[in-house]
Amino acid sequence: MHRTVCGLTLCVGLFACGSKPTQAPEVDTGVSTPSTSTGTTPGTSTPTGTTATSTPTGTTPAGTTPAGTTPTDTGERPPPGLADLWEGRATLVVDESGPLGWSGFHFPSTWWHDGTLMAFYISNLVVDDVGRSATGLATSTDGVTFVDEGIVLDIGGTPAWQWYADRDFLHEVGRAEAGGWSANVADDDAGYLAYGPYDDTLPGGPMTAWFSMLVDDSDFDDLPVVGLDAYAGPEGLLAQRDVRRREFDAPWSLQDHSLTFTNVAGAPLELRTFYRDFSYLRLMQVKLAQGQAPWPDDRLASFPGVWFDGTTWTMVYEAAGTDPRWPGDIGLATSTDGRSWVRHGTNPLLVHEPDGWESVNIGTPSLWFEDGQWTLLYHGFDGTDVQIGAATGPSLDALVRHPGNPVIATVDGTWCAGTVGARAVRKEGGHYYMAFEGSTDGPFDRADWSTGLARSTDLLEWEIFSGNPVLPTTSASFGYDGPEWLETPDGVLHLLFRHPDIGNYTWRATVTWAD
Repeated sequence: MHRTVCGLTLCVGLFACGSKPTQAPEVDTGVSTPSTSTGTTPGTSTPTGTTATSTPTGTTPAGTTPAGTTPTDTGERPPPGLADLWEGRATLVVDESGPLGWSGFHFPSTWWHDGTLMAFYISNLVVDDVGRSATGLATSTDGVTFVDEGIVLDIGGTPAWQWYADRDFLHEVGRAEAGGWSANVADDDAGYLAYGPYDDTLPGGPMTAWFSMLVDDSDFDDLPVVGLDAYAGPEGLLAQRDVRRREFDAPWSLQDHSLTFTNVAGAPLELRTFYRDFSYLRLMQVKLAQGQAPWPDDRLASFPGVWFDGTTWTMVYEAAGTDPRWPGDIGLATSTDGRSWVRHGTNPLLVHEPDGWESVNIGTPSLWFEDGQWTLLYHGFDGTDVQIGAATGPSLDALVRHPGNPVIATVDGTWCAGTVGARAVRKEGGHYYMAFEGSTDGPFDRADWSTGLARSTDLLEWEIFSGNPVLPTTSASFGYDGPEWLETPDGVLHLLFRHPDIGNYTWRATVTWAD
């Protein structure tokens, strides 16, 4: 194996240059850690520049004219490609037209589909005075003007489904009241206050339900006032618990009471509330989320890397929790439309190792699928350096770490001495071209940042571009990082990046002929 030292190739054990550690999003400072992605041909479902072994129905094979454009024979020189950039015939020129999108739209992972660019980006937020990051979606028809569709993958522990007591459930006792369903000791016997919704479309795996209820007296005694259970026929009872009067903090105050269980995919789920006839009780709604506390991704569910095979959207993302047991790992979610996402039932997909180059955390993942094989690229952090590793397999459930990890390592004394991180990969001809962020030694918020290039024939052994870095370099701040390849419908190739100005703005550089 060769070792590549920022343009020099030496015959030793591994490769040179790494990625930024998992950290809380810098909400207060206007910056955040980067995400990852893969470049695609506009209007297709096939990675840019690849020759697809099988083309999904309704897609345009890679390397053809992007959907919505018309090839012309005008004699004009065609736009340069990545081979031209690598060989010095082309260069990257920062567009001075300003930012794309809005403040906070940064580190997008993009994919063209049916003439629409789907751009999944880091969406920063604050919950309980803690900075967090979810995944948002912006769409575009030209790669320049974007429409924000909001968060599509929220942080862990956020309900994804909800049902209202007065309209979404069946009832054995009680009556509709104030937008909910209530029962009292004078008018009702013990029985099911609400049961349903018999939903057989929910995913299997760990779940948490919250029942939003109130009582008229929270201190009279401590008898069980309501029984909560989850039932999935024909599987039967999944979980059950009683809620006692003094578990309510105050009278006439809505409070969520949780029930955890493991759902059975395909079985009609009932979430049932059994009235014990010891107190007035009103149920307002029932909410449901995938997973259980301590959530592995209630701090970070972001830095997405997205793949679309023509039918299913697959997202890998950096998952980190507020609980120290989850400092940073990799989660998996899937979707049929790119907007409604379901987490994998056994998340995290890949967990950091207890020692070595990825002993503190892993993250900023990106995906590639070709010839029946998945390649997951990700960063690993050991407390000092962040470096790039790979895991491969025929299924994302069966990934095996590359024995030569890290496949790209940091190099002391260079522009990428501390980080080689978030990356975008695009295939052109027989090479995969990676744009990756890099930094000098930490602390990372005071390091110098930029972006460099590497190329490979197998996604595992990488040659570093001799002209790195290819974007300007910051001075003791984030910026010129989080790269993403984007080909616009006119056939011109761009590199998106975060600008160093405060506000997490995305700018672009264009691959331009050098002469």
